[in-house]
Amino acid sequence: MTNKIVLRGKIAVKGLAEGSALVTNESIHFLGGVDYKTGVITIRNHELEGKSIAKKILIFPAQIGSTGEPMGLYFLIRTGKNPRAILCSTRGQMPVVSSMVAGTPYLYNLDKDPVKIIKTGDHVKIDANRGIVEIIKRNEI
Repeated sequence: MTNKIVLRGKIAVKGLAEGSALVTNESIHFLGGVDYKTGVITIRNHELEGKSIAKKILIFPAQIGSTGEPMGLYFLIRTGKNPRAILCSTRGQMPVVSSMVAGTPYLYNLDKDPVKIIKTGDHVKIDANRGIVEIIKRNEI
């Protein structure tokens, strides 16, 4: 039995993506906070330190950093270690610019906070052309 949840959000960057969720309650910055050769988060004492964002649906409250952030995501794309899509609780200028440069689907301001609804390992399907997120909850025993 699967538990499917549908959320709707605002579109920042259009596109389609699906995959396994990687969720954090902490902010992330791509330039200097993620090793672009491995996709591994290198931010000291971050709850996801040592975990890879490569090919994941990355879900976090907000991005931190400056105008170098698009370059960080671009480096990740060049090495194939980028996330498939980004969901944020709030819209910030740098994550939108980063996603636009990378062509990474990006939704924000969903009708429910994705950080609270989605858990790491859930299967997430994003239609950022229509602003829809489908979540299939992982089976928990």
